[in-house]
Amino acid sequence: MLRCNEQHVWSADPALRACFRRLSEAVRRAEADPSAAESWLRLHLNALMLHLLEHFRRHAIALSEALTDSRRSVALFLAELETQLDRPWTLAEMATHCGLGATRFTEYCRQITNRPPARYLNDLRLEAAAARLRADAACSVTEAALACGFSSGQYFATAFRRRYGCAPGAWRAAG
Repeated sequence: MLRCNEQHVWSADPALRACFRRLSEAVRRAEADPSAAESWLRLHLNALMLHLLEHFRRHAIALSEALTDSRRSVALFLAELETQLDRPWTLAEMATHCGLGATRFTEYCRQITNRPPARYLNDLRLEAAAARLRADAACSVTEAALACGFSSGQYFATAFRRRYGCAPGAWRAAG
C-alpha cells in the first residue's frame, strides 16, 4: 500500500501514535536489556502494521498499480544511492534491494542513467569525493576515498585521474 500511492505524509490517528510510542519505549528498553528486546519489538511492529492496514482501509486510500513498476523502483533506488555511497554495494545487492535479478536491474539502470550500475555507482562516488576534497581542506585523499566507498586510495587515485584528467591533490589545488 505504501508503494502504490504518491502521498508522502500521512496524518496519524491516536492509535498509530501510541504504537510508535510503544515501539520507541521498546527500543529504549532493548538498549538496557537486549535479551528481552526481540519479542517486544516484534510485537509492537506487528501492532503497528495492523494499525496501518486498518488506517488505509478506513480512509479508502487510492492506489495505483503503475507506481509499483520495477523501472520506477530502480529509479527511486538510484536517486537514493548517493546517500549510501560508503556501503560496499555489489550488483547482486543493488538488484536484490529493488526486488529484481541482476540482468533486469542492469537493463533498467542503463535505460535510466545510460550507464551500467557499477559505472554509475563509481561516477557517483567520484563526484562525491571530488566535492569532499574541494569542501574540506583537512580531508586527505585517502579519507575522501574511503568515505565515498572506495576500497583503496590507490584505486581511487587511478579512477579519479581517468575521470578528471589529474591527480586528486592537483585537482583540489586547482579549485
